[in-house]
Amino acid sequence: MLDHPCIGCGRRGPSESHHFPLTRRFGTATVPLCRVCHTAAHWGRLTERLIERAPAYWKAAGEWESNHEVFERWLAKREYRRATGGRLWMR
Repeated sequence: MLDHPCIGCGRRGPSESHHFPLTRRFGTATVPLCRVCHTAAHWGRLTERLIERAPAYWKAAGEWESNHEVFERWLAKREYRRATGGRLWMR
């Protein structure tokens, strides 16, 4: 993944591997991000852009089959939380 361009801003590698979406129950998927975008992602500033761009990256990398279920579940959970204003689990 280090030689891939950042899917956040398009900057050429080296990139860092970022777990997106980060889930506790459904597994993990990763996307390449430069250091600046990786930091922004951890602050929640790239979520919409990653939702748009991650599927295309996974398809091009041949990783869609292994990541689409995790991604779709995460999107459904995110939409539910938005609609209800609540969390799905207790901390």
